[in-house]
Amino acid sequence: MKPSDQSAKGLDDYFRKTKAKPSIYWLPLTEEQVWTKKKETNFDLVKRKSLFRSSNEIVDKSNAKLNAMKNIENENSMKINVEMINESEVFRRRDEMENDIKILHVNTI
Repeated sequence: MKPSDQSAKGLDDYFRKTKAKPSIYWLPLTEEQVWTKKKETNFDLVKRKSLFRSSNEIVDKSNAKLNAMKNIENENSMKINVEMINESEVFRRRDEMENDIKILHVNTI
């Protein structure tokens, strides 16, 4: 091929190229390729939204379980405190009764 030959086509005739140097040659997407890419992008967005919703649901369920466990823990803690109060009240009353018995015993002598 001679440079003066008009039948020879260069890369510029088949591709587009960037203005910056060194040039990068490229082809635009066909309408079908554009449509396919948009469809894939929309599918990815729907998938991400679904995953996001699913992860939020998991977090919400975990938080609900955690709150339930905290409530149970608080209830158990309150029961233990009540039991301790009741036990200490029993000991206090026993001590009072023993003192009353001692006083009665002393008074009867």
